[in-house]
Parts: sequence; C-alpha cells; structure tokens
Amino acid sequence: QQPDDLGPPTTSTSIAPLLFLLSVYISNQWARSLIFYLTDFSASTTPNPFAHINTSLNLSNSQYGLLASLYFTILFSTVSLLAGTISDKFPNKEKQLTILSGVGLSLSMVMMGLSNSFSSLALSRFLTGVACAFTTPSGYKYLQNLYGNGSTNINSSTKNSISPDFASGLYSTAVYLGGAFSSLSILLDEKFGWANTSFAVGGVCALVTLLNVLFLPNLDNKTIQISDNKTENNNDNDNGLAQGESTIQIATSILSQNSILYLATFFRFAAGLTLGIWGASYFKGSFPDSTASYALTNAVVVGVFGGSSAILGGQLSTTVGKRYGPDNRLLIPAIGSLITTIPFFLIFSSSSSFYFAMAMLAASYFLCENWFAPTIAVLCSRVGKDRQGTALGLFTVLGGLANAAPAAVGWAVESTQYELRDVLSVGVTSLYLISSLLFFFDLRFNNNKLKDLNE
Repeated sequence: QQPDDLGPPTTSTSIAPLLFLLSVYISNQWARSLIFYLTDFSASTTPNPFAHINTSLNLSNSQYGLLASLYFTILFSTVSLLAGTISDKFPNKEKQLTILSGVGLSLSMVMMGLSNSFSSLALSRFLTGVACAFTTPSGYKYLQNLYGNGSTNINSSTKNSISPDFASGLYSTAVYLGGAFSSLSILLDEKFGWANTSFAVGGVCALVTLLNVLFLPNLDNKTIQISDNKTENNNDNDNGLAQGESTIQIATSILSQNSILYLATFFRFAAGLTLGIWGASYFKGSFPDSTASYALTNAVVVGVFGGSSAILGGQLSTTVGKRYGPDNRLLIPAIGSLITTIPFFLIFSSSSSFYFAMAMLAASYFLCENWFAPTIAVLCSRVGKDRQGTALGLFTVLGGLANAAPAAVGWAVESTQYELRDVLSVGVTSLYLISSLLFFFDLRFNNNKLKDLNE
C-alpha cells in the first residue's frame, strides 16, 4: 500500500465516500453563498453595521454585485480548468485536491470575518474562488471512478448498487443544502454579527476537511476497484497530456465538440446564480416583515425541494439513459428549465403574498434543479476517461463565467429606472428559457449526427 493511502480499500457499493465528499461540497457552497445573506440593501431596513456587511464596509449595489459574482469568478474560472487538468494528469489524487480545497475555504472565511474594507473583502472572495475551483472537478471525477470505473456507459452490465448518475445527483444536492445553510445564516448573523458568522462557517469548513483527511479512502494509485472484482490498469499512457497536447488544446477540442451543450450549461448556471445572488435581497426588500420566516422557509425550499430534485435527476438520468439512449438524458434539464419559467415569472410579477411567492419558488426548485446529473453524465460519456477532469473543469469554468449575469443585474438596478423585481422577472425567466432551448437543440443536433454516421 502506498504511504498516502489512508483508510480501508475503496469499494464500488459503499455510500460512505460519497457522503464524506458531500460534506466538503456543502461547506464549499455555504462559504461561497454566505455573502448573499449577510447583506441588506432594502431602503426600509434600519442600517445595521453589526449584521449587514454592506453597511459595515459601506458597499454600493455595484460593489456587492462584483464581490458576489465577478470577483469570485476571476480566479474560480481560471483555476477550475487547471484543477480539472491536474486531476487528469495525476489520476487518483482527487482526495488530496479536495483537502486542499477545504483548507483554502477555511482560510477565506477567516479573511472574510477580518475584512475592514472593500479591498480586503475582495481578497477573501478571490481565495474563496480558488478553493471552490478545486472541489467539483475532483469530486465528480472521484465519483465517476469509484462508482462507474471512470465510465458513464450505463448500458454496461454492473452490480453497483450506486450508479454514477445517482452518485452525481446526490453529490449535487450540496448546492442546495449549502444554500439552505447559507439562508439559515441570517439567524446567526442577527445574533452574532456578520464577522462571527464568517468565522463559524470557516470552522465548519475546517472540521469537514479534517473528517475527509481521516476517513475518505484514497483510490488506489495503480488500480480502481470495479463492480465485477476485476481491475483496470490506471497508469497507461493514453492520457492526452502524455501525448504532448497542452491543456488549452485539450480544452479547445472538448469545447468545440460539445459547444451547444456547454452553451446551454452557461445559461443554466446564469439563471440559477442570478436567483441565488439576488433572491435574498429581493425577498427581504419585498417582504421586510418576514425576514425570519424567509430564512427558515428558504432553507426548506432550497434544501428539501432543490435537493430532492437533484437526487430525482440522478435516478431519472439512469432510467432515461438505459431505456432511450445516453444523450436523451438531456430531455430532463430541457423540459425542467422550460416548465419552471412559469413559477419563476409568477414569483416576481406580484409581491402581494410572501407565502405565494415562496410556494412558487419551491415549485420552481423542484422542477428545474434536476439538471446536474444528466448533464454531467452526457458530458462524461462523450469524452474519454483520461479527459473527464478537463471536461468537468470546463463545466465549472462556465459556472464561474455565468456570474456575469448577477453582476449585470446589479448594474441594471443601479443605472436604469427598473426595480430589482422587474429585472429579475425578465432576466431569470429568459435565462431559463434560453437554456432549455439549447438543451433541446444539442439533443437534436447530436441525434442527427449519430443518424448520419449510421447511414
């Protein structure tokens, strides 16, 4: 056994490694989203520098938009591709990359709590972006290797009780569970202040990182355990990097072959991020008497409805792929994004009832947050095993670049006569509609391409 192989040998049916990785991803999303819930720009709210970071540091709407989106994105997007390539170049080092991510997140939250200016807060957001960039490419690739032997060929015979699609779906619930914890942070913020809340989240990041150091198994450096008790040599020379291709060449090749799917991913990320970054400001501003209720209700909406949709998306992805073919899994995000435009439009078209708006938010989360597992499964099925890390890195890069949408919302509210409700009503609904059409178009395009190849 290699010196860095901690813990027992991995097996393809145990859910424990998935849960350990999930804990890191939850803390990742909590740290990433925390700033959204420590601000309040509502004119009806009494300025509170103890609880509101924007008041304490005298932040404008546009500065908040930059901190919440682009300043996080600058390094997140750049490093995500590098992180994916590193996971391809150094197979089975996903655990080490995950641990580095957790350490970075802990430090970034401490820096956030110590911030005393816009510049120092920006530095903490830069570090948060770097740390978050190493979480998802290594995490998703670890799960593909562990539960699918690095393959998303769902038609192959397998004895796995956990499919790669289901593992990806459950892992993606961290986006919603982390968002739920971020929402509940409003309660911590009101009692302990924004600085102490930041320190507390940093402590959680450190704790889950330590748990993964102690208990997350390493994938063997030479072989990966697979479901029929055979092993596959993982030290071959088929890696694109070993053949002299640069990271940019590999990324460009993957991007050009899947341009429509990546474009759909970009708009889908943009829609979700716009809602995530500005949703709290909208609800607290539109329903100032329901702030405490919003914290709890939004946690349930995001954690329960969003999380259950992600898990269901993993199950549906496996079923649809087996019955109708791998690419048809894209019907799940295509249909979900299309249908959800209705409740999203209703959320912002009327602010007369807090609970009606939250009910529509719950419906929209349940309808559209099933997209991670099928999208990742299709993407991984189209690239070779030795390029999955880079492909997933590009997926994460687009999630970072999509932060331009929330920044544009901040600019629109500050520079035009439109209110936040109007901008979100048109913007969020349009982004979901565009992503839906692109998912449909990618599916049609690839089906036609396969048909031509078979003729």
